[in-house]
Amino acid sequence: MQLLVLSNGRNTTISDAGLTTTRHLDFAAVGADKTMWRMPISMGVGCKDDTLVVAAGTSASAWSLSKRTLLWSHVLEAPFGKYGAGDGASMGIDCNTLRPGKDAVAVHAGKRTVKLALADGAVR
Repeated sequence: MQLLVLSNGRNTTISDAGLTTTRHLDFAAVGADKTMWRMPISMGVGCKDDTLVVAAGTSASAWSLSKRTLLWSHVLEAPFGKYGAGDGASMGIDCNTLRPGKDAVAVHAGKRTVKLALADGAVR
């Protein structure tokens, strides 16, 4: 199986601030039968100092940017984001979804929010 990120178009806007290009991306999987399936996945990304937090599917993980190593991983009770249980008609990659605070990050999973410590992923 292959996991792909495909571009399905782009928009270009010219304003007083300059030229802005927005690319539209989809996650897709290709199985042994070579049929492509657009995956209903939401992904959240957030940074605080040296820590990068990523949430997708039913997990949230933190990575050290300087060491390029996994710091911790936490299993969520429900899929992250509004497309977690989607049918594939909608898809989103939102790099502003996670906003780590001073020492913790709030991750929305289903109808609940879990607050995870940036240092070790402990539930607060």
